[in-house]
Amino acid sequence: MGVMKALDERHIAVPQDISIIGFDNIETVAYVKPALTTVDVPKLELGRLAVKVLLDRLETERTYSIQVFLPFKIIERESCRKF
Repeated sequence: MGVMKALDERHIAVPQDISIIGFDNIETVAYVKPALTTVDVPKLELGRLAVKVLLDRLETERTYSIQVFLPFKIIERESCRKF
């Protein structure tokens, strides 16, 4: 939302001049003008996984890298221009 405000102050129109997409789908992005297109991720599942990895590390002192694939969806609103 801050980027959209800064662009507006510079007379750069969203989505006519530039398209913007956010991440995390916080509730307020649906109410700004133009409404922000965003990526919605399963926050609860992500939090559960983070706690599981943290507890495992604390209990075993194991350090490792993991790659996580969680489902996501793009919530299309008004901040991206259609081609």
